[in-house]
Amino acid sequence: MKKICIIQTGMSSSAELTALCAEIMPEVGVSQIIDDSILKEILAAGRISPGLGRRMYS
Repeated sequence: MKKICIIQTGMSSSAELTALCAEIMPEVGVSQIIDDSILKEILAAGRISPGLGRRMYS
């Protein structure tokens, strides 16, 4: 089974994204990571910092 992971910075669209994925990709397993610190870190640094990059790719 194919899988996709959606990384979000808030929960506001979680249910909608899950429903949309089920509708357009019913054969794909969907996981979500919700981390509200990501956007705060990017805005504070003005970019994706090396630390955030390492965190996202590890």
